[in-house]
Amino acid sequence: MFNTTSKNERKNVNVVNQNRDWGEGKLSITIDDKTYTIHRKVTKYIKKGKAGESVEAKTELDFSVYDAVLDETTSLNGTTRNETDAAIRRHFGTIDDFLISSMSSQHGALAFINEGSTKRKEIIAKFLDLQFFDKKFKLAKEDSISSKALVKKLEGRDYEKEILEAEEAFEGYKKAISVVEAEEKLLETKLATEQTLLLEVSRKITDIPTEAIDIHAVQSEIRKLKNQVISLSQSVIEESEQLITEKERIVKIDNLMKTLDYDSLNGSLLTIQETEERLKGFTGRLEIATEKKKLLEDIPCGSSFPACKFIHDAHVASATIPEVESKVAELQETLKDLNPEIVRDHLDKYNALETRRVNTKTFIKELELSIERMNSAVQRTNTRLQELAAEQSEYNSNKEAIENLEKLIKEKDKHDNQIKSLERENRSNNQKKIDLYKLLGSEEQRVESLKERRLEFETIQSEYAAYDLFLGCMHPNGIAYDIIKQKLPVINEEIAKVLSNVVDFEIFFETSGNK
Repeated sequence: MFNTTSKNERKNVNVVNQNRDWGEGKLSITIDDKTYTIHRKVTKYIKKGKAGESVEAKTELDFSVYDAVLDETTSLNGTTRNETDAAIRRHFGTIDDFLISSMSSQHGALAFINEGSTKRKEIIAKFLDLQFFDKKFKLAKEDSISSKALVKKLEGRDYEKEILEAEEAFEGYKKAISVVEAEEKLLETKLATEQTLLLEVSRKITDIPTEAIDIHAVQSEIRKLKNQVISLSQSVIEESEQLITEKERIVKIDNLMKTLDYDSLNGSLLTIQETEERLKGFTGRLEIATEKKKLLEDIPCGSSFPACKFIHDAHVASATIPEVESKVAELQETLKDLNPEIVRDHLDKYNALETRRVNTKTFIKELELSIERMNSAVQRTNTRLQELAAEQSEYNSNKEAIENLEKLIKEKDKHDNQIKSLERENRSNNQKKIDLYKLLGSEEQRVESLKERRLEFETIQSEYAAYDLFLGCMHPNGIAYDIIKQKLPVINEEIAKVLSNVVDFEIFFETSGNK
């Protein structure tokens, strides 16, 4: 029925007779009009592996039901043997149920006695069909885990205190906003007053016919421009003196360059270079001829072989040595007369003077441009000074009216500055009010959030309390145990009936608290 035994043997191959290749068992159970049939067949086979060959067995299972009313047989097999075994357990229970209720193996009767109180209660509850209490207990315990965790998380907070603090902060921000709004109205009143005064002063300034002249600004600019004229004039004098010095330097350089005849020196340098090249050529020929003559002296055959090309070339070279030596001496003397060191030195000096002359001319042009620019600046500054002198003269002619204008301008500037200051203060006040409204909204939201959390906590707390009560009822020590205790007399009576004709002793259950 259950694909196992009451012993510890687990391998199905050991169920088959060792002298047989297969074995089978068939069981029929009739309940009312239905007959259930379980048929198992075990077949041996040789399994080959890395460790060698071993004898194993495979099991075939068939589970069916015959309905006598309908006179038909229906298969109850699953898609796999494990699923078919599961179908058998759904119909007839587990091996443990069978061993406890219908069969007692050797020493199996002691199993219940050896169990603890909790297990004994589970076994009796199973016989009394009270397992649904345990199932409800487990399901409720799983469902209550989240509620328990939330309660534990939230129970440490004093929501009443936090809500009170948030409400106090909310009221404080409301009062602060009222103060800021009062200050804002006062600032707007002051700003309106200053704007009215500014309009009156502006109208008075407009009524004055004379063009406004800021005499202090005019005098300040005159002093500044005069200082500029002095500085520019001084710079013009200094650069003019430097220009004269540079022009004198150009004259000196030209006189020095005239003493050096560049064309003559350049022609002499070409002659010197040509003579040096010729001298280099003849010196090379003299060295080759000397080498050949020296080689001829080391040859033992002497002039015995005049047809030998090597000996012939050596004799020719030896013959030309006097002529070449004479030419070398002549060229050396010529080169000495040309004075190459003096010529090159004079040419270097000429080139240096030419470079200096070009640089000096460039500097002279820069000085002339600078002097011209400064003279133009002096002229423009003098023109502006004349204009300012005219303004100063006009101011002196209309001094009284302009002085009155000056006072009005100062008053206008004062009102302008006051308005700007009030506007800045008003902007700061507006920003402060915005910040306070943000804080007010934040605290309002905080109060609402705390109230929601408090309600959530109370709901969760109530829910967990319900779970706790329900768990207490569904616990093995709850309703199920109360029923067991009530039915113990009936159970003891039934046990006595069974044992009265079998043994001469009694077995009965009793309770002690929750045990």
